[in-house]
Amino acid sequence: MGLTENWVDAGADADLAEGTIVVVGDPADPVAVARGGGRLYAFDDTCTHEECPLSDGSVTDGEVECPCHGSIFAMRTGEALTGPALESIRTYKVRVEDGRIQVLIDR
Repeated sequence: MGLTENWVDAGADADLAEGTIVVVGDPADPVAVARGGGRLYAFDDTCTHEECPLSDGSVTDGEVECPCHGSIFAMRTGEALTGPALESIRTYKVRVEDGRIQVLIDR
């Protein structure tokens, strides 16, 4: 028996401005959706260093910076680029269907 795809609505594509982040999914395990450099990204909203919400951080071209201690993650790969975080964050597929942003949360 295969897994069903769980695409979660993240709002209207037109409403997510460059450099902004929205949060979707389970509040206990949230997923951030961001627009940076004209692209959409989806990734775990929780920093791997001290569990700060990345959605409160800043987005640049393809990176998100944690607001607590300045760790920077690549939004495409989830790789921790600068410390103090050492572990990567998980990333998710994101698409636009009929003007709506959708994230594939497959846990």
